[in-house]
Amino acid sequence: MSFKLDVKKWAEDTGKDVVAAKRGVALELIKNVIAQTPVDKGTLRNNWRTGINSRNGRSLVSDDPSGERAMTEARKKIKPVKGDETIVFSNNLPYAPVVEFGLYPNPPKNPTGKTINGFSTQAPKGMSRISVERMAVAMRRDREKFILIGKQP
Repeated sequence: MSFKLDVKKWAEDTGKDVVAAKRGVALELIKNVIAQTPVDKGTLRNNWRTGINSRNGRSLVSDDPSGERAMTEARKKIKPVKGDETIVFSNNLPYAPVVEFGLYPNPPKNPTGKTINGFSTQAPKGMSRISVERMAVAMRRDREKFILIGKQP
């Protein structure tokens, strides 16, 4: 079962508006992924992109250590989402999977102290996977929170 179907089922099981739940969960998940993304200059964090029904395949060369550009894009694109639309959140930089799955050379060729056992010291459990796991726990624990987030303008 995909995460998308879990959100829909969760909303239906709790009697909540599915579209509001979808928006709320997506925004909270995106916020958490951005926050979990390690920052050197901020390019990786800035390249979290939001698409509706398809992946936003563009990459950005600019830095944004705060992640606010990515979050602003997510809010703008998710606000008008309808029930049958799919929210796609992705990072198009070629080193995003390296950070997510700890694929840095181990031991490092040129040790900088930024990696250990192939993982970023800032994100030793990745960015996306850990955020999805935490979101699933939060959804079980605090159902109302995500409905309210989804109804915000």
